Amino acid sequence: MITKWKNDETLALEIERKNKDFDSRLISSIQFAKRKAKFPENAPMSMVHNMILETKDVSKKFNFLKIVNPKALTRATLIFFVIIITSGIWVYIEKDNIPILVKRALGEQIEIPRDTTIIEEPNISKVGIGDNIQMTFKVKSKKNSELKANLNIEYNSGRNVKVSLERTEKEPDTYTGTIEDVPESFSFDAQIDDAKTETLTVTAIERPTIKNISATQVYPEFTKQSPTNHVPGDFTFFPGSEVTINIE
Repeated sequence: MITKWKNDETLALEIERKNKDFDSRLISSIQFAKRKAKFPENAPMSMVHNMILETKDVSKKFNFLKIVNPKALTRATLIFFVIIITSGIWVYIEKDNIPILVKRALGEQIEIPRDTTIIEEPNISKVGIGDNIQMTFKVKSKKNSELKANLNIEYNSGRNVKVSLERTEKEPDTYTGTIEDVPESFSFDAQIDDAKTETLTVTAIERPTIKNISATQVYPEFTKQSPTNHVPGDFTFFPGSEVTINIE
């Protein structure tokens, strides 16, 4: 009704379409009252008065709610109060975060308040290819139940893997997950409830391999023996000797 407000003449026309008993009296009465209709010259004033009286008589038996149905306004009013009540409850619950939200609305660079914050994350920059890596995260949360937590991994080859993070029994604020058999360098981020870490990069390097092992034994001077070379399986040395292990 408020958004579709109608003037007297439009409303009068609608009423007359609904009830033929008015026979144009209602719209005529309104127009005469607003001096929009020109009164015929030499016409008796009693004619206008009689028309207005007849309009009043017809109006008495007419139910105007059939023309202007209040249901839409009633529904809109109920929705309005539900929104107000819901907003009030939300403001009460989030009263500690309201100043932060206001400052953000004014343009200040302040982090959005969240239920969960990741306060500690893995400090890993290099790993060996083929290693298993345990990723540990600590959180601070308003929630007591176990949180939904995932580790998102993107390898250099473009392959994406998602690893579930599980809450530890002894430390409810700690979530861990394992990346098994690392094949190559990768980047990762963790999503725990409504908190997310920045994307970090880990470089995977090959472990050094041993091609050959040998040993050189220098005997004590009194033995007058020349140094000898040894290989694995022949590492029996004379007491007091000086042994050098060669690794290639």
